[in-house]
Amino acid sequence: METMICNRCGKEKPINEFCFRKKEQQYRNPCKECRKEYLKEYYATHLEDRKKYSSNYYQQNQQKVKDRVKRYALENEQKLRIKQKKYRELHKEDMHNYKVEYYKKNKEEIAQKKHLTIEKNKIIKLITKIIRPVPIIKTTKNLTVKAATTQT
Repeated sequence: METMICNRCGKEKPINEFCFRKKEQQYRNPCKECRKEYLKEYYATHLEDRKKYSSNYYQQNQQKVKDRVKRYALENEQKLRIKQKKYRELHKEDMHNYKVEYYKKNKEEIAQKKHLTIEKNKIIKLITKIIRPVPIIKTTKNLTVKAATTQT
């Protein structure tokens, strides 16, 4: 079994504990563990730079990012549902508390929206009653009944 010495921790490790670079056809040094630690430190110290970069990238490639997210959601619909279900189960109490607090803070606005929705639904019902076509009822002997009048 082949081994390599990590240039960060100095330990001799099996070759499968190093990442392989396809482009250069060689293994990356340091080992996977040391690289993971390094990246964790790097991301923590360069947080603001990463946020700026991400924000700029999104602004320049907004449609591309939205398409990628949408495609991922469609391709992994079942996987995402399972993940969301687990999250809801784990954070049931937190979600309930958030809803209660939100309702307390926005009670008047919620009541207004509810009232508007009720009024809107009343108007829609009235319009559909007015516009609704008169039903034609077919009976035997080729008689048709149209809104209380009969024809032969």
